[in-house]
Amino acid sequence: MLAIIKKHKLMLWMAALLAACGIVVAAVELAGQANKTCGDAGINGADMEIASLDTIKQSETNPVDWMKERELRHKIDAVDKQYKDLAVKAQAERDASGEVTAATHDAGIACAQDFKAANEVYAQFWEQNNGITRARLAREAGEARVKNADMTFNAIDSDKISAYNDQMDKLAEARSAYLEEAKTDVSAEDRADIKSSLTPRLEKLGSNLMDLVGQINGLISQVKDQLGGGDIGGLVSCSRQALTSDNPVASLLSPLTSLLSLVQSLASDAQSLASDLSDI
Repeated sequence: MLAIIKKHKLMLWMAALLAACGIVVAAVELAGQANKTCGDAGINGADMEIASLDTIKQSETNPVDWMKERELRHKIDAVDKQYKDLAVKAQAERDASGEVTAATHDAGIACAQDFKAANEVYAQFWEQNNGITRARLAREAGEARVKNADMTFNAIDSDKISAYNDQMDKLAEARSAYLEEAKTDVSAEDRADIKSSLTPRLEKLGSNLMDLVGQINGLISQVKDQLGGGDIGGLVSCSRQALTSDNPVASLLSPLTSLLSLVQSLASDAQSLASDLSDI
């Protein structure tokens, strides 16, 4: 009888260990997908930042040196291209090895700071020319890129995602203030140009973001399935005791929920901007 009991305990322990191994494998796979999806959200967020800057046009009542303005914007756009190339590179590295290399991480963070610096110079240009709402919009876009990088080039993290979400709200507020002014401050020709150039981009961006919403909901469902009850739940409990560690799958639920909130907000923001453009 004693031998049977020992054998039974051994089998339970082995089952728990196998369950634990299964949890670890599932966690690694889900974490990889979550990080990739978070990186995709960052790339789409960067597109929204640039779309916001692209609403800025010349003032009819207070004209500026437009050649100088174009020079400053070209610098912003050049840094933006570098940033997006690095973000794509980070995604490729996640696909290849599961994580972003230190070199790409550091380059992405530094590039975001360069973007912020270029936007600060652009903001100062507008301040010197009494373009207060334009200056505010530029600064908020620069701050957004820094928080975008903190999210995009690191492992998925609730606090980093929430910080970016909060900053994108500030960017949207700054953009709305400028667009309200643009209704009477920007020529009819320039307002028409904003609509024609941005509307199709916003439609595509909105579609991409809704696809991401579906992907994130799918990941959340997978996490919840892994945390389900029944016999598996019993084995999970045993595996925790056997390996003295928390369930790594559970740790993904909070950041994925934060990511879902962010992407839904970005999709709503794209829709709101398209609506604002129809009214200017």
